[in-house]
Amino acid sequence: MLTNSIQQLQSARNKYQESGDCVEKQTSVKENTDVLVPLSGSMYVPGTIMNTSKFVVDIGTGYFVQKDAATAADFFKRKVTFLQDQIEKYVKIVQEKAAVRETIYATIQRQSVEMQRNE
Repeated sequence: MLTNSIQQLQSARNKYQESGDCVEKQTSVKENTDVLVPLSGSMYVPGTIMNTSKFVVDIGTGYFVQKDAATAADFFKRKVTFLQDQIEKYVKIVQEKAAVRETIYATIQRQSVEMQRNE
């Protein structure tokens, strides 16, 4: 369960990282440039970039906020940092649980060998 949580956090972190990268790249695109806008993983619609300094950012639970390039990039960087911290926390927990499991396994093995000797 914890490793699944780590994978989900890594996926979210990667998406925020990609979004931050897109903000940085988008600021160098000329206005009135034709683009394909992704609506889903497989559906795109044609669009035109009207303003390269303003972005609509999904801040969660269906709320969108307009931000300038610097604020949007900062938002994504903070999200990436937060998620990376959470990933590291879960990885540490997984490592601790694995160490406990190994200790328990070694104890069971040792007790099993002792029981066989006593028989």
